[in-house]
Amino acid sequence: AFFDVDEFLFPANRSLVVPDILRNFEDVGGLVVPWMLFGSSHHHASPPGLVIDNYILRRRLPECNGDTCAYKVIAQPAKIEACDVHNHHYV
Repeated sequence: AFFDVDEFLFPANRSLVVPDILRNFEDVGGLVVPWMLFGSSHHHASPPGLVIDNYILRRRLPECNGDTCAYKVIAQPAKIEACDVHNHHYV
C-alpha cells in the first residue's frame, strides 16, 4: 500500500480486520480506497495520547475535485507495471 507515515487504514466496520478484507481481492492488481481527510478535531495544541484516539473528526465525503476524488492505493507489487507519484499502471 502507498501510505504516508501520518495516514492510517482501518475498516469502517470495526469487527473486521484489513488482512481478512484484502483476501477477497487477491486476484486484482490494486484497490483504491477513499482518502478521507481528518482535521484538528478542534484541538489548538497536540493532546497527549494516540493520534487515532484524539483526531476523530473528518470530512463526510472524500476530497474531490470535479469528477476526480482523492484516493489511496493498495497494490500487489508483482502486478504493477509502472509507478509514479500519482499514477499506477497494472499488468
